Amino acid sequence: LDFQGLARFYQSLYTYFLRHVPYSTPTLRAIVIASPGWVRDAVFDFIMAEASRTSNKSLLAARNKFIKVHVNSPHVHSLVEALKSPEVRSPHTQEDNYSPEHHV
Repeated sequence: LDFQGLARFYQSLYTYFLRHVPYSTPTLRAIVIASPGWVRDAVFDFIMAEASRTSNKSLLAARNKFIKVHVNSPHVHSLVEALKSPEVRSPHTQEDNYSPEHHV
Protein backbone atom coordinates (compact mmCIF):
# COMPACT_ATOMS: atom_id res chain seq x y z
CA LEU A 1 0.00 0.00 0.00
CA ASP A 2 1.37 3.39 -1.03
CA PHE A 3 0.78 5.59 2.02
CA GLN A 4 2.33 8.67 0.41
CA GLY A 5 0.03 8.30 -2.58
CA LEU A 6 -2.97 7.86 -0.30
CA ALA A 7 -1.96 10.93 1.72
CA ARG A 8 -1.68 12.96 -1.50
CA PHE A 9 -5.09 11.67 -2.59
CA TYR A 10 -6.72 12.75 0.67
CA GLN A 11 -4.94 16.11 0.61
CA SER A 12 -6.13 16.69 -2.97
CA LEU A 13 -9.69 15.84 -1.97
CA TYR A 14 -9.48 18.21 0.99
CA THR A 15 -8.10 21.04 -1.14
CA TYR A 16 -10.79 20.50 -3.78
CA PHE A 17 -13.46 20.37 -1.08
CA LEU A 18 -12.36 23.69 0.42
CA ARG A 19 -12.32 25.38 -2.98
CA HIS A 20 -15.55 24.05 -4.42
CA VAL A 21 -18.01 23.06 -1.69
CA PRO A 22 -19.80 25.97 0.01
CA TYR A 23 -19.87 24.16 3.35
CA SER A 24 -20.35 27.31 5.42
CA THR A 25 -23.38 28.46 3.43
CA PRO A 26 -26.47 28.25 5.66
CA THR A 27 -28.66 27.04 2.79
CA LEU A 28 -26.47 23.97 2.20
CA ARG A 29 -28.24 21.27 4.18
CA ALA A 30 -26.20 18.15 3.39
CA ILE A 31 -22.79 17.06 2.15
CA VAL A 32 -23.01 13.47 0.94
CA ILE A 33 -19.92 11.26 0.96
CA ALA A 34 -20.65 7.94 -0.74
CA SER A 35 -18.48 4.90 -1.42
CA PRO A 36 -18.77 1.12 -1.48
CA GLY A 37 -16.17 0.53 1.22
CA TRP A 38 -14.35 2.26 4.03
CA VAL A 39 -13.30 5.26 1.91
CA ARG A 40 -16.26 7.43 2.93
CA ASP A 41 -15.32 7.11 6.60
CA ALA A 42 -11.63 7.72 5.90
CA VAL A 43 -12.37 10.80 3.79
CA PHE A 44 -14.69 12.23 6.45
CA ASP A 45 -12.13 11.53 9.18
CA PHE A 46 -9.37 13.18 7.12
CA ILE A 47 -11.49 16.27 6.40
CA MET A 48 -12.34 16.68 10.08
CA ALA A 49 -8.73 16.06 11.18
CA GLU A 50 -7.43 18.67 8.73
CA ALA A 51 -10.12 21.13 9.79
CA SER A 52 -9.10 20.60 13.39
CA ARG A 53 -5.37 20.81 12.62
CA THR A 54 -5.83 24.06 10.67
CA SER A 55 -8.42 25.49 13.09
CA ASN A 56 -11.04 25.75 10.34
CA LYS A 57 -13.94 26.58 12.65
CA SER A 58 -16.53 26.97 9.89
CA LEU A 59 -15.78 23.49 8.54
CA LEU A 60 -15.85 22.00 12.03
CA ALA A 61 -19.22 23.69 12.58
CA ALA A 62 -20.50 22.05 9.37
CA ARG A 63 -19.74 18.57 10.73
CA ASN A 64 -23.43 17.79 11.18
CA LYS A 65 -24.10 18.45 7.47
CA PHE A 66 -22.07 15.41 6.42
CA ILE A 67 -23.96 12.25 5.51
CA LYS A 68 -21.94 9.09 4.87
CA VAL A 69 -23.68 6.66 2.53
CA HIS A 70 -22.86 3.14 1.37
CA VAL A 71 -23.22 2.50 -2.37
CA ASN A 72 -22.63 -0.71 -4.30
CA SER A 73 -20.28 0.73 -6.92
CA PRO A 74 -17.62 3.44 -7.04
CA HIS A 75 -18.90 4.66 -10.41
CA VAL A 76 -20.68 7.97 -10.92
CA HIS A 77 -24.00 6.25 -11.74
CA SER A 78 -24.17 5.32 -8.04
CA LEU A 79 -25.00 8.96 -7.31
CA VAL A 80 -28.67 8.11 -7.86
CA GLU A 81 -28.33 5.21 -5.41
CA ALA A 82 -26.73 7.53 -2.86
CA LEU A 83 -29.45 10.17 -3.20
CA LYS A 84 -32.18 7.54 -2.71
CA SER A 85 -30.55 6.11 0.40
CA PRO A 86 -32.40 6.28 3.73
CA GLU A 87 -29.60 8.39 5.23
CA VAL A 88 -30.15 11.12 2.66
CA ARG A 89 -33.94 10.81 2.70
CA SER A 90 -34.19 10.96 6.51
CA PRO A 91 -36.89 13.13 8.10
CA HIS A 92 -34.59 16.13 8.51
CA THR A 93 -33.75 16.12 4.79
CA GLN A 94 -37.08 15.06 3.23
CA GLU A 95 -38.57 18.50 3.65
CA ASP A 96 -35.94 19.86 1.32
CA ASN A 97 -35.98 19.60 -2.44
CA TYR A 98 -32.89 17.46 -3.09
CA SER A 99 -31.81 16.72 -6.60
CA PRO A 100 -28.44 15.85 -8.15
CA GLU A 101 -27.91 19.53 -8.97
CA HIS A 102 -27.71 20.32 -5.26
CA HIS A 103 -24.83 17.95 -4.58
CA VAL A 104 -21.17 18.06 -5.42
